[in-house]
Amino acid sequence: MVEASAWIVMLLARAGCPARDDAPDLARAHRWLLRHQNADGGWGSVRGCPSRVWSTCLAVRALARLDPYGGAVERGVQWILRAGGPWGVVPGARPTVTHTAFALIALADARPWEDRRRVRDGYAWLRAHLDPGDDHRWIETYEVTSGAAVCRLALWHHGLPIAVAALLRDPRGAPGPLLARALETMLRDEPSGEGAGSLWALWWRLEVLAALVRSPLTRPRDLLHWLPGATVVQHAHAREIPLARVVRGSPRRLRATLRRHWGTGLLVLVAVGSLGGVATRTWEWKDFWLSVILPMLLAAGQEAGRRRKDVREVRETV
Repeated sequence: MVEASAWIVMLLARAGCPARDDAPDLARAHRWLLRHQNADGGWGSVRGCPSRVWSTCLAVRALARLDPYGGAVERGVQWILRAGGPWGVVPGARPTVTHTAFALIALADARPWEDRRRVRDGYAWLRAHLDPGDDHRWIETYEVTSGAAVCRLALWHHGLPIAVAALLRDPRGAPGPLLARALETMLRDEPSGEGAGSLWALWWRLEVLAALVRSPLTRPRDLLHWLPGATVVQHAHAREIPLARVVRGSPRRLRATLRRHWGTGLLVLVAVGSLGGVATRTWEWKDFWLSVILPMLLAAGQEAGRRRKDVREVRETV
């Protein structure tokens, strides 16, 4: 099977096993994968089967470890690029989070400098369709014919960690808020149900954690702003945008600030309105001070309540 052989080749090559005298013969495995590549550049599960996205991505990742500049890798990369952007189980199928993410990972492994429109479209689609609260777990089933035998394969997919691993490689920069919510889901919810304790459920979670450690903060052509109290990385695609626009607060942050300090905001609005009334001689200064007393009491009560809540949370944490 291409899937099993590709996984083993990739992991043995990553672990440096070819350096040992008693290691498995990866040259033989390399030749086996080359023989099973279809004329269109992709791979099926067994020799002669139609090319599929998952099988091709696995084979490309494995061969990229052994011979990254070989012709088979280039043909596989071209097949992936033709098959989608975003990608489904086969060319022309409905895109899925799992296959789009895995195709982007394979392209990043084989051609890290690849920045074609299909790649950019794939990352944009993945950002728009990834639900960070869903594990995106499902089973891909299909029939495989080998000679006179016909069997049905079932591949377990855990799409959320695969998507996180892909977005960490986005050349335009990782989407921090989206990845934070996805990682929170991964760390909070243990895999459950049938297949949850398999290698395929644990492998991707470990790969994501390792990718977080190895993820570079800067990439080629990024701008690095060294400030007195912070360092800001401005990604290459946003080089022409003023830094003030890049780091400006989002509407979500503004709404959170308003909810947290609504009493102070009300006090400021009333004070400004009252000063306007004094300026136009609509009322006297004594009316101004009376109109500000109630908002001041509300603001003081809100601040006292917030401080008590913070102290209580700290005590519970300790």
